[in-house]
Amino acid sequence: MNRMKKVAAVLSVTLLLGQMAAIAEAKEATNKNAVTINKPQPTYTLDQLKPVKVSAKSNVKLTDVNILTTDEGDVLTYTLTFYNNDAKDISLIDYWSRVKSKSGTVYSSNLLAKDKEKKRVSPQSQVSVTYFSKIGKNTKLNDLIFEVVKWDFSKPNYEDKLGTFQIPNTFTTATQFNKIKNMNINDVWGKVTVNQFFMYQSDDYYYATVALQIENAGYKVIDDPKYKFMIRTSDGASYPLQADATSVDYKIQPHDKKTLNLMTMIPKNVKTDNLQLQIIQEDGGGEKAPSSNLAVATFQLPNNSMEEMVTGSYEAKDITVGNSKVSTKITNTRISQGTDEYQVSLNFNFNNTSSQTVKLPNYEFVVLGTDGYKFPITTKVLEGTTLKPLEEKDIRLSVSIPKSAGIQDLKLSLNQPTDPNQKEEKLDFPVAIYDIPAVNPTTNSQGIKYNITNEKGNFTIKLSSIQRLPWVDGDIVAANMTIQNEGVKAIELPKMEGVFKIDGALASGDNKLVQSNSSMVVGPKSSLDLYMVAKVPNGLDFKELQIDLMEKIGETSAELIQFINTGKLKEIPEVEFGTTYDINTAGRQAQIKARESIIYPGSGTNIIYTDLEMESLESRQANLSQLVGYYATEDGQYYQANAIQVDHATSPGGKNIVTLWAKVPKNINTTNMKLIVGEGITEDKMTPPKGESSAYVNASALNLKFSTNQYKQVFQEIEMFPYTISITNMKGTLAGSSVTIGITYNLRRDLSYEMGEYGHKLVFEFIDARGVSHEKELSFDGDLEEGNSRTVTVSFSGSSMDDMNAGVYHVNIHDKFQGLKRKLANNGVNLTNEF
Repeated sequence: MNRMKKVAAVLSVTLLLGQMAAIAEAKEATNKNAVTINKPQPTYTLDQLKPVKVSAKSNVKLTDVNILTTDEGDVLTYTLTFYNNDAKDISLIDYWSRVKSKSGTVYSSNLLAKDKEKKRVSPQSQVSVTYFSKIGKNTKLNDLIFEVVKWDFSKPNYEDKLGTFQIPNTFTTATQFNKIKNMNINDVWGKVTVNQFFMYQSDDYYYATVALQIENAGYKVIDDPKYKFMIRTSDGASYPLQADATSVDYKIQPHDKKTLNLMTMIPKNVKTDNLQLQIIQEDGGGEKAPSSNLAVATFQLPNNSMEEMVTGSYEAKDITVGNSKVSTKITNTRISQGTDEYQVSLNFNFNNTSSQTVKLPNYEFVVLGTDGYKFPITTKVLEGTTLKPLEEKDIRLSVSIPKSAGIQDLKLSLNQPTDPNQKEEKLDFPVAIYDIPAVNPTTNSQGIKYNITNEKGNFTIKLSSIQRLPWVDGDIVAANMTIQNEGVKAIELPKMEGVFKIDGALASGDNKLVQSNSSMVVGPKSSLDLYMVAKVPNGLDFKELQIDLMEKIGETSAELIQFINTGKLKEIPEVEFGTTYDINTAGRQAQIKARESIIYPGSGTNIIYTDLEMESLESRQANLSQLVGYYATEDGQYYQANAIQVDHATSPGGKNIVTLWAKVPKNINTTNMKLIVGEGITEDKMTPPKGESSAYVNASALNLKFSTNQYKQVFQEIEMFPYTISITNMKGTLAGSSVTIGITYNLRRDLSYEMGEYGHKLVFEFIDARGVSHEKELSFDGDLEEGNSRTVTVSFSGSSMDDMNAGVYHVNIHDKFQGLKRKLANNGVNLTNEF
């Protein structure tokens, strides 16, 4: 006892001298008018305690002390380590320890269940055993005395007190932030450090996140010891921490490291200075003893704030992935303003700045708004992502925020993935938080170029136009997006898909994404058009359109770009009659001009007919666009047009005839009628020759000019485009009840045009003496031949021709199309009797 008193006295003198030196140093600094820096007081460590001898060569040390505050009282945990430097075993059964206060209160000590099996310490080795004691609430460590006892049945009370440990008041159980604590983890030594602590305020809580690094300093694998973790406040309150998905069921190989990510919520009214992290181990007790939670390590946490955690706008933030560093930052921000919500879109960059390949976790992203609002971003873009050294990955993130929540002071939280098997309430585990740059929201994306960067390369994309077009069973909404490669080398586009949202609702039916050509490669300084097509009811009135273009990644997809259009769509561009308009689709460029439209009268319905001249602007043979058309009246009625077009490639500069026609009511008003013409698409590509279009894009409204259908009084220069026929001689003969007319004609075709199936017939009509009409159809692909002075014979017979006399009779020439005909010319023919 006297020896222990001397040790205590020496320690007291040492501490006193240290305090006096510190006071003198501070006084000297003040006298010299120096700036005073608040230095932390020197911290006493357990290594400084003198060991207790158990033999001439062996001893025992107090190597760890922790206190856990509970509602029932404080629980002290302390560890004694026996160092055997002798040549024979030390029997641990011969030794015990107890704790008592300076006032004489004795606290019962209990061995941890796992240490009860430790019976001896082999020569030249060490063994640690841990005890716990229930002590008085708010008991201070420097008020406790730790006794080491050896059982000796020759002594009173059968005890031989070998020595004591008494901790001075400058000792703290907490390891300083960023300092290493050596821990025995399942009998494997580990170096444990808290190397990151952040706290941010949201709603009524502080969210605290801790990164705890464990390094295996032993020679065996460390299996997850199933520790519990708590944050302890200065008044003793404890808040359990949750581990993220990567921080459970782990293994740490010798000399490897593992970072555990931990998170908890602390009510906002709690003082958050001088927080501590405590590692809790559950002791199973014994057969009759209940299990207990015991503190096995305590770490001091720095005073922190959300502002210190948040990375500024467009600034880079290094995060730790495994044992590697990855640089992260927001590279671009765009906010679109819809009718009821904002659409926030971000470009986010990962850059592996380390020297080894990194597999990125499936991080979760949340936009943090004011007043505690949280808006999760749904994405699977990081699944299976690995980055080689110095490799980068750009991803697109998008989220909708109600207008009522506002977009002021938005932040992006990059969170660790949570454990899917976690039973507790799911918490976010922020790895980093970034200021989302404030930008002015756009209400219309048309015409704005946006830069896209991904693994395939860099390109720009813009929403060139949106059209609402008539269709058979509703309307078509067609968006044209132009991708431009402004670089000096070709780029390969990612696989893409898209969706339309109309006033926030997903457009029903298939949303078709069509590209102007089948190649996914865009050459330098070249462009490619994409079309997004959806069908809507023709009576649907909407205020907002949203087009989401997404990159397909395996079975999932991630947003590439989002466009928005609010308000009324622009009218379909008009083309004045007599002028041309261009189709600019790559590989299908052409110039189109409408000829005079024709009406074929019928008894109940008429046919409206229009020929379009289509000239290729391509430099090589090309399959030009298959056209789709609708006739539109001034009062908003639409009539689908049938199309007749060439079914083969067109030569450079070649011209085609595209014929469009439709059956319409007899009394239709054609004043200011227009022909809406667009390029046909079939499923996800431009319609091929002979293909049937399921929609169309790039439409223009052609103003039409209708022919007056005035017929000629002579049979010269009769036009049935692209044919022109002139009859130079007609001679008819009578033979009983029949008439035969011989015709000499000149027929030429404008060979500068190619055409599809020519559906016209030349009808030769003869009116007999009784006024009865007799008709003969002549085809241009069999009955009539091109050239000059060609001949053809037509014959008529019938009872109405009985007893006809020689003379001049009326002859009409008609253009017949789809069963209806229009008169082209009227003249007479002289009939003579056959001899």
